[in-house]
Amino acid sequence: MKIKKRKLFRTIVVLGGLFFAVVPIFAVHFGLNGNAQNRGDELVQSIAATMVKRADANVSRAMQILSEFALLGVASCDPLDLAAMRRAVSAQFVVREIGIVDRNQKMVCNQYGEGETFEYLAAGIANAEDKSNLQLVRRSGSRENQIMISWPLASGNRLVAFLPGEALADDVIPERMRGKGVALVTMSDGTMLYMAPSQRTARAVLPFDRRTFSVTVTSPKYPYRVAVLAPFDVVWDDFSGLYRNLMIGAAALFVVLVGFVISFLRRKRGRANEIEEGIENGEFIPYYQPTLNIETGELAGCEVLIRWQKPDGQVLSPGSFIGLAEATGLAIPMTRALMEKVAEEMSDLHEKRPALKIGINLFDDHFENLDIVEDIKSIFGGTHIKLDQLIFEVTERQPLTDIERARVVMKTMREFGCRVALDDAGTGHGGLAYLQQLGFDIIKIDKLFVDAIGTDSLSAPIVDSLISLAEGLELEVVAEGVEDPRQVQYLREKGVKLAQGFLFAKPLPYEKYKRLIEKMMPVSQNPEERRRASLNAQFRADAAA
Repeated sequence: MKIKKRKLFRTIVVLGGLFFAVVPIFAVHFGLNGNAQNRGDELVQSIAATMVKRADANVSRAMQILSEFALLGVASCDPLDLAAMRRAVSAQFVVREIGIVDRNQKMVCNQYGEGETFEYLAAGIANAEDKSNLQLVRRSGSRENQIMISWPLASGNRLVAFLPGEALADDVIPERMRGKGVALVTMSDGTMLYMAPSQRTARAVLPFDRRTFSVTVTSPKYPYRVAVLAPFDVVWDDFSGLYRNLMIGAAALFVVLVGFVISFLRRKRGRANEIEEGIENGEFIPYYQPTLNIETGELAGCEVLIRWQKPDGQVLSPGSFIGLAEATGLAIPMTRALMEKVAEEMSDLHEKRPALKIGINLFDDHFENLDIVEDIKSIFGGTHIKLDQLIFEVTERQPLTDIERARVVMKTMREFGCRVALDDAGTGHGGLAYLQQLGFDIIKIDKLFVDAIGTDSLSAPIVDSLISLAEGLELEVVAEGVEDPRQVQYLREKGVKLAQGFLFAKPLPYEKYKRLIEKMMPVSQNPEERRRASLNAQFRADAAA
């Protein structure tokens, strides 16, 4: 027998189990990778920002030297001016050379009186505020790019200061990035100025992959920018040990959870198969809980309660299997098999006892469609049990998922004579809303509230409220779980006619319930004799209690 809901249940369990098994692995992987990515981004951003800040400070220092020279009149190649240039160069390490360039952009002299030549690599970029000019140059015969800063003189010549590339690429790359990361300094037009560390080292690891950390920071004052690139390994080394340990833990958890899912499925599958086989083998049988008219003492009918009679003779109560049956979709065929058994056992007994009722419990799944209606007609239609002798009970403890659909199903049941009862009234989710929307015929007061009769419990007034509510809606009332004669007296005084509970009888197997029916409602007696027999039975029950 294939049950769609059971397949869905298994699928949910498998997917849910695998999800929770895989989540820790993905959480460790993506969590630590994300943290490493954030740390790497912060690292290269910090390096680039620091390099730009220091480069700006070095260029500003060179600008300051030239502006001071211009104010002091250092503007020629005479010995005094050259001496001033030498002192300025030796006083700091940023500016390596100071000199004068003529109108034709030729080097007239430097601090040593020499006039070396150089080539311009990029057009000059002027600063409108101080008339300085900054451009990229390379000395003749050298492969090193330099920054040349110039300051105009009254003669038409220009004071110049040469800064090596490392002055704009102050090497602040941490030790762990040595041989891995690289910093590139370029002019605003893209011309390369300098690479740190050495170009030979940097080129050994280029190109970088898609996980490379990279950032570019542009100087807010001067026409250059710094780009820093670093491979993922630069920061992943800090996480690798933790990653390995957490992955081992996550993998162990994965194994445990997968093992749990497999064990769960085997257990649930085995138990569900056992229930399915039990249905096919007719192991689920009805027990009958008598319902009495506590005014006349007559037997009014029963509530059908399911039991699982195992092949070894053991009888299990619903608590041990009904939850799994509902979860796996087996409650539907189980109820169908139960109704077939009731129809077989009760048909002849009800033929000449039209007042005798049978209550059968239904579940939420029964109200998904009209299949239950067709089952009722096909199972009981060919028996001596009339449809108006059937009562179908819906518990308030478990909410109905689709009230409108349930209303249609219940309305259809009532149209061909069945009645519908709200079981466990006052204990669950529906309450007055259920009564208003679904149109029940009967309210069954739960044992929880019946037990409170005659006590100081806060539950005691609920009985009166439910009885009043039923009277207002013209509904029949059945009290469940009656175990004390004082409860019977109280219920009688409140106008309740029907009750069931251990005071009268426990749920009975077929043979015992049959004997009870034949004793309390013998078909050979006239109505008055049956009434006296019922009263005598009630008297004996009261005396025994």
